[in-house]
Parts: sequence; C-alpha cells; structure tokens
Amino acid sequence: MDLFIEQDENGVFVASAPDLKGCHTQANSMEELVFRIGEAIELVCEVYSLDSEVNADICTNP
Repeated sequence: MDLFIEQDENGVFVASAPDLKGCHTQANSMEELVFRIGEAIELVCEVYSLDSEVNADICTNP
C-alpha cells in the first residue's frame, strides 16, 4: 500500500493512503502522524469490511 507524506507550509505533517478512499490525517510531529495514519487505515478497512459493495482486498493484502 502506498502512503504519501508531506509537510505543509505551516510545518504540519499530512499523510494519505490513496488506495483507501478518504484515508488521510495530519499531525504536528512525524511520530504522531505514523500513529494516526495507522489508526485511519484500520478504521477505513473496518468500514470497507462491512460494505459488501467495496473491494477490501487492499486491506487484507497490503
């Protein structure tokens, strides 16, 4: 699974997992960002697993 991480003009770190629609987060430190994107991925995959119309293979085969 690809992750995109960047730092904005205010120094805030932003992460997104483009393979998972709506999976993104931000934090003031890289350490916090890693924790938060992990949580976001888990939550999106949980929602995907409940939706029979979504292909959740990316969640089981990252």
